[in-house]
Amino acid sequence: MTAKQRVVLGALRDAQHEHDGEAVSAYQIAAACPAPWQGRPDLVTQALVLLERDGVVLVAAGSTRGWKITAAGRLMLAPRRG
Repeated sequence: MTAKQRVVLGALRDAQHEHDGEAVSAYQIAAACPAPWQGRPDLVTQALVLLERDGVVLVAAGSTRGWKITAAGRLMLAPRRG
């Protein structure tokens, strides 16, 4: 996993937490990212596609734009603070 992918995975976890565990869009994930990925859903989507291939994120059922972190993805991150 690259540093960019780890940042995006952490932002996905945080964005999902803010939305009560619901699937979130690339725009919502990009808003939770630090610079230079903040506000760049195009870059976030590129990372999400690669993370999906690795089985750590998935496209939410019934959605083409909603993303969720998997249990395997959660294990790759340090525990969330706060």
